[in-house]
Amino acid sequence: MDSYLSNQAALSFLPTRSRRQRGDRSGFVLPAMRKVQYRPMVMVARAGQNSYWPGSSLNAPLKPRTSQGRFLIRLLLNKRHLFHYAAADELRLLADNREAALARMSLSSGSDEASLHRRIAQLMERYCKTAVQDIMYMLILYKYSEIGVSLAPKLSRCIHNGRLETWPKKDRELESIHSCDALELIKEHSVLSKAG
Repeated sequence: MDSYLSNQAALSFLPTRSRRQRGDRSGFVLPAMRKVQYRPMVMVARAGQNSYWPGSSLNAPLKPRTSQGRFLIRLLLNKRHLFHYAAADELRLLADNREAALARMSLSSGSDEASLHRRIAQLMERYCKTAVQDIMYMLILYKYSEIGVSLAPKLSRCIHNGRLETWPKKDRELESIHSCDALELIKEHSVLSKAG
């Protein structure tokens, strides 16, 4: 069939170059003949203090790695009264998603898609673990901000005699709040957050 079509026969409805040069437009305009005017666009960028992470005003050393953690940090900053409800809902949703992935994996155990659903369940398990860690961290951050103890102090308060030292004033505050075991965990956390 291609051998019977010629260039002129197949495209006779389009205006040829000779027609366009003569001015014969025969009722329609090709896109190349349109005149488009573009307005210049002006963009203004402004740098703000720690604008990349909304939780930076809480003085938290770690950034949330999941969407649940980022959602909770926004709630912690803007709507503290809804924080516990949202954290419970997020944990419930994570548990439901995990159970659904495991159920799909068990239902497809004998089919061709068994390896796919097994891999999806493994990825969901890993994601849920990370999300639960973020939610727990946000709950800890909420408790600390509620009692007025920051997880990471400002460096200007930690420099004594030109050296970065631990915070003795905060140690006494933490000892009055927590047991010795919890204090050791907090010290390990602060050392890890300073190193990372």
